[in-house]
Amino acid sequence: MNCSLWPKQSVRKGSEVFRSLIISYFSLTIVLSLVGFVKADALQSNSLRSTSAQVDGLDVDYKADLISLENIVESVLFADDINETIPSVVINEIHYDPDVKTELVEFVELYNFGSTDVNLAGWYFSDGISYRFGAGAILPAGGYVIVAQNPAHIHAKWSSGRNLVPRALVFGPFEFESKLDNSGEKVELCNAEGKEIDQVDYQLGFPWPTVGDGVPDNQLGSGPSIQLVNPLFDNDLGGSWRSAYPTPAARNTEVYADNIPPHIRQVKHLPLQPKSDEVVTITAKVTDSDGVAEVSLVYQVVEPGSYININDRQYDSNWTSIEMNDDGLNGDEAAGDYIYTVQMPASLQTHRRLIRYRIVVIDNSGQGLRVPYQDDPQPNFAYFVYDGVPPWRGAIQPGVT
Repeated sequence: MNCSLWPKQSVRKGSEVFRSLIISYFSLTIVLSLVGFVKADALQSNSLRSTSAQVDGLDVDYKADLISLENIVESVLFADDINETIPSVVINEIHYDPDVKTELVEFVELYNFGSTDVNLAGWYFSDGISYRFGAGAILPAGGYVIVAQNPAHIHAKWSSGRNLVPRALVFGPFEFESKLDNSGEKVELCNAEGKEIDQVDYQLGFPWPTVGDGVPDNQLGSGPSIQLVNPLFDNDLGGSWRSAYPTPAARNTEVYADNIPPHIRQVKHLPLQPKSDEVVTITAKVTDSDGVAEVSLVYQVVEPGSYININDRQYDSNWTSIEMNDDGLNGDEAAGDYIYTVQMPASLQTHRRLIRYRIVVIDNSGQGLRVPYQDDPQPNFAYFVYDGVPPWRGAIQPGVT
């Protein structure tokens, strides 16, 4: 059974701005100071419902980009029932597909970024796994809990020293023998009234971090989980997550960041199967709250009969860089829509030629990133130029019949 949305909630609470609004509900003045792009000439404390604050230049990373600040504030601060205020609980870590298959240590971690404890009694997962919290379940302010596939296996694996996971922070087991899908799925958390608290639709492969691959024999059991780099970042975006050794019921210290490079997703090329002398258009959606400074594509040409294995020394050489643009020109459909485009010239496409490519981005604060990620077993995107099987004619006795 899926959750229902909160009253008046026309956006999910995933973005940094939206969560900042929730955290700062006690003062609209603080809200406005956190959201620097809001212009409000006059605010009267007894007439906030009629305020006409104007939102300018809202980045598409913010899921509130199509509604005004007035609507956000009203949905969070002025719900018909103050108890309807959206809780400050996020899905912060997901450990699926552990490398040792006999260890039943899958888990979903919740974090409370608010200033008050949250009563989890009656809350449940409606998608991904099955579990309902019992009476007395509390998520402390600023604290973590996990719902584990098998709590006994969790305590056996993380049982001492810095790796000790307090028993009071571990709930479970998953009900009805449910488990997390290794190919990706939606994990949805609902409160006792059936209203959606959070959801993460994780996927296997870019733009999501890579987990589940084999590890060296001397490192068995060290397979990574996917971890949110900051609980205030949008956990719907794969770029907000990184892979690292699991940190059940604890801060994601290895991946934590106050700022991250641009989000890159929806990388595609058309046509999917190009032929000789066809122009190939490559696009990617790139967003960043600091603004995007540069997007470029680097490509490598692999000729027929001269295949370069990704483990060969040659793989790291002979990459050519070209600029991608969001200016509405040269194949870019619309300026300013965060879809960056480059067209690979027709002369580059010849029969049986392989074109590998990557995308490099830099934001206005200097944060940069190349995708696919370094830990991805597929270290590049690619397309193969193929004109089809050439015409041919067979004979029982060549040259005779």
